[in-house]
Amino acid sequence: MTSGQNPKRHKWNNKLHKATKRMWCTLVISSKCASTNQY
Repeated sequence: MTSGQNPKRHKWNNKLHKATKRMWCTLVISSKCASTNQY
């Protein structure tokens, strides 16, 4: 039972990591756009 639960947890962790990575990417891009707009 536990062995079957582990992959699911890992998959969810991967999804979360990807989401955070995407959020950071959008944050960086938005900040870059703001800096380019300022100059």
